[in-house]
Amino acid sequence: MAERFRDAVMNGRLMAARQPVVETRSGAISHYEVLARFNGEDSPVSMIMAAEKSGQIAHLDYIMISAAAAQLEARQEPGYRLAVNISGESLQRLDVIRELCAVISGHRFVRSRLIVEVTESAQISDIETAARAVTMLRAIGVGVSLDDFGAGSASFGYLRALDVDGLKFDGSFLLPSETNRRGLALMRSVARMCSELGIISVGERIETESDRRILIEAGVMYAQGYLYGRPVIDDTFFAR
Repeated sequence: MAERFRDAVMNGRLMAARQPVVETRSGAISHYEVLARFNGEDSPVSMIMAAEKSGQIAHLDYIMISAAAAQLEARQEPGYRLAVNISGESLQRLDVIRELCAVISGHRFVRSRLIVEVTESAQISDIETAARAVTMLRAIGVGVSLDDFGAGSASFGYLRALDVDGLKFDGSFLLPSETNRRGLALMRSVARMCSELGIISVGERIETESDRRILIEAGVMYAQGYLYGRPVIDDTFFAR
């Protein structure tokens, strides 16, 4: 699988899809998340996990961040903002973070138009280094968010230790309320805490109007999911 990942990146099978993130109440687009896709693969999950385990994920993070910065420079509309995932593995390597900061700084755009979302697919064991990495990214003006919040057992520890601007609740929080009362109560509590701390909260996998109402009642500010739009391949993302 690691060899397939390397082949996909080297031979032009890496693609990018955009999915809107909207204000929960109004439905107005806040920004787009850019998602890695691989031509010929049903799901990117196995490829990305293989890249993390084989030490190649930093290469993908660099490519995605570099392309996002180039596109933000090419499209200077203030309302056009992008969120791009990086692995928790990369967040524990300051050499990688320096390279990401350098490529971002090499493009001219308002830095707050770029959000870096740290995924939980790889465990963050060196929390001190990760905290320094978050500080470095925020120092150049980039927003930093925790992705998949609640999917792993360490989510609350990350939120306490990392000075992030936002978090995205994992879709598991929106299981039917009859079987997930505790999850919904936790989401309400964390969303309230985010509001007090000035941290942006996003709910993902929003597929129905009922899901949207749950987010509103919980105080979650933004939403992402099929209710607002499926990921759509952006053929221009790697053009520059």
